Amino acid sequence: MAMMTLKDGTRFNPESHIGKMRYAMALAGYTVPGSWRFFTHVRKDGKRRVKLWLSDGVFESGQKEQKFLDYCLKMVYGARYKGGYFMKNPCPRGSVTSLCIILEN
Repeated sequence: MAMMTLKDGTRFNPESHIGKMRYAMALAGYTVPGSWRFFTHVRKDGKRRVKLWLSDGVFESGQKEQKFLDYCLKMVYGARYKGGYFMKNPCPRGSVTSLCIILEN
């Protein structure tokens, strides 16, 4: 499987769910450091959730930038992309915001 490299040097697999999310975020203009923590799992209803744990920067960006990210996610994932949402997570150092996207499996 061919690996791709972002401008910041982060390498990712463009065929994986997490790699596609990294790519869409880079297309939308967000800095995607390799240290960002992503995870993915399949829900009981069969839909896949891809979550970016620390996404305060995305949450605090303007609505125009968030809509462009939504467009990029639709472009990268195609018809499988069903939408996304932000959620607050408790953290020992205070509350953090996570970005979750839902994909049809």
